[in-house]
Amino acid sequence: MINVNLPDEEYPELRDALTQVCVDFHQCALDYASKFNSELGRNVYITPCSYLDLLNVYKTLLEEGRRTLQTRIDTLTLGVNKLEETNTVVNSLQKELTKLQPVLKEKAKEAEELLKRVAVEKEEAEVVRVRVSADEAEVKEQAVEVQAITADAQKDLDKALPALNGAIAALNALDKKDLQELKAFSNPPPAVALVMEGVNILLGRKPDWKEAKLTLGMMDLMDQLKKYDKDNIAPSKLKKIAKYVLHEDMQVERVANVSSAAKSLCMWVHAMNT
Repeated sequence: MINVNLPDEEYPELRDALTQVCVDFHQCALDYASKFNSELGRNVYITPCSYLDLLNVYKTLLEEGRRTLQTRIDTLTLGVNKLEETNTVVNSLQKELTKLQPVLKEKAKEAEELLKRVAVEKEEAEVVRVRVSADEAEVKEQAVEVQAITADAQKDLDKALPALNGAIAALNALDKKDLQELKAFSNPPPAVALVMEGVNILLGRKPDWKEAKLTLGMMDLMDQLKKYDKDNIAPSKLKKIAKYVLHEDMQVERVANVSSAAKSLCMWVHAMNT
């Protein structure tokens, strides 16, 4: 409940403090979301519900304070009216009323000061109402943006998952003999060379055939490919493989005509890019 005994000069300070607290709460959530994104590479979208709830609580408390003030005003007003009626109809109490004049003046002064405070609070409440309305419109706009981002992300996910599942299935079909056949090439076909360059780039290795043969000889190659951290691929790697996935000799259908093993690895590179 609002403390009506606060001095006038403290009300603007109270208003500014409440406003800043609301902003700080919301900004703190946004800052941590940004920090989470920068450290883990994952986006967290802040919903507006908590901020709106906070504002609604403040509005409720403000309305309760207004009602309390109005009740006190009504009480004082009624008291003044009764005193005026008594002054006109009961002449016999004139002497006693004269003695009470200082008290009545003090009460009138207090009522006047209270009315001034009420007027100030009314103006401040209107400022808050306008600000809340503006914030509410902004939050609604942000909610629409969040929904659009969510729909776009789901669309990308629906596109990526089939490609990933197909690539994993193709890797599961490979055995050590298939990899040895690729490794046996001393001068690999262009399609095979391109596929292995793409694999090496994603694994952080040199994109040449000598390095590719070492990659094919790794005992845990299949495990590395299946467990690859697809959600945190370095942008530099994606930039490098961009030209590979667009190359006509590295399309899955063309690679399949050269080597089934290379086809599976080609599908994996395309899936990671997607």
